[in-house]
Amino acid sequence: SSDLGLTRVDVFEGNRIVVSRRLEAENLLGETEFQETTTELESPVFGKITHLLLDAAGAVLMAATDSGYLLRWDITDLEEPTLTDRVQAVGGGRAVTAMRWLEGEFTVAVGDQTGAVSGWFPVAGGAGEAPRLTLVHHLSPSPAPITEIGRAHV
Repeated sequence: SSDLGLTRVDVFEGNRIVVSRRLEAENLLGETEFQETTTELESPVFGKITHLLLDAAGAVLMAATDSGYLLRWDITDLEEPTLTDRVQAVGGGRAVTAMRWLEGEFTVAVGDQTGAVSGWFPVAGGAGEAPRLTLVHHLSPSPAPITEIGRAHV
């Protein structure tokens, strides 16, 4: 919930991603009115979607696939949602098996079936270029597959 309202994301057969948003506003008579918007996102085929993350503001949606891709959309404006990034986060045909926002919801941690964990966040490009999702951390691998990434305690 935020100024964008309540946002819900559903994934259907064939990687169909549908985003719904409900915005509450008060009219001139002081009555509560609701505006609902629903849109289907452009979803390029990079494997089956295995994980979704939505930031608390309902503005950024991240998806991970069983072929190791990360997809990031700007869904601030549901009339014109934008796929801003698609990156191969995990190579060798491995699946993303865990994904979590780190503190501040700017960096996303990604784990795979071989025990590797990496951190990704948008890095500003050159003059006038939009930030691109970039690998910024690579942790020592675990001897077992990563099935969950816990909350960092600082």
